[in-house]
Amino acid sequence: MLLWNRQESLFKTGGTPIPQTCGSYLILIPYQQQSQIPVIKTLVTDDAPQFKLLTDDLSLCWVHEARHYKKLSPFVTCHQKSLDKFLDGFWDYYRELLAYRNSPSPEEKLKLKLKFLEIFGIQTGYEQLDERKKLTLSKISELLLVLEHPELPLHNNPAEFLLFTASLKGRVGGHSRQKG
Repeated sequence: MLLWNRQESLFKTGGTPIPQTCGSYLILIPYQQQSQIPVIKTLVTDDAPQFKLLTDDLSLCWVHEARHYKKLSPFVTCHQKSLDKFLDGFWDYYRELLAYRNSPSPEEKLKLKLKFLEIFGIQTGYEQLDERKKLTLSKISELLLVLEHPELPLHNNPAEFLLFTASLKGRVGGHSRQKG
């Protein structure tokens, strides 16, 4: 039944072609059914589709989410001010989530959920910002998984940095250069 539910969700992915998604899913079946190594229960990642079926609980990286807002480039002064004000609130909220991780409580959990809805639900009049906020709002369960599991990090940049530096060492050391 569990496999069917996951497979059924594959057909609702929308943007990913069915054959590619099914192929990815088939690769995961042996991993999820084996018992020799622990199966990952929760993964903190960006919103890339290839991670969606890897684990039951997917937590999204707040730093990656912020990058979407950094890409906005308003021309009108009032839109720039709206974006700046929003980003200040975004990072203030991020710091509140960090504080919650250190001392979680049911009251603070409820407060943070309501604040999330407020930050990402209020229209600013800057259309691109408001559209981006709607997209973030739709990821509430993945972005706020930390409220259920305070041990989770809010971003995955340390892991990405380790992969990047290992890759960079190979390129700088000449290991991946082609001889010309």
